[in-house]
Amino acid sequence: MALFEMDAGHKNRGNDPIVGQSDDARQPIGKLLVGVEVLDNERQPKCPLVRRRSS
Repeated sequence: MALFEMDAGHKNRGNDPIVGQSDDARQPIGKLLVGVEVLDNERQPKCPLVRRRSS
């Protein structure tokens, strides 16, 4: 939701250098978010009824 609002705000600003910097920052942030999702999915147990033993 916040990214959608930022996009709408950027469209209103035109050729502002801050918009370019923000666009450059979005790609690495997006990659990090995807990485976090992948790690979260790997941490979730495959079978929710089986508990892991603590080491």
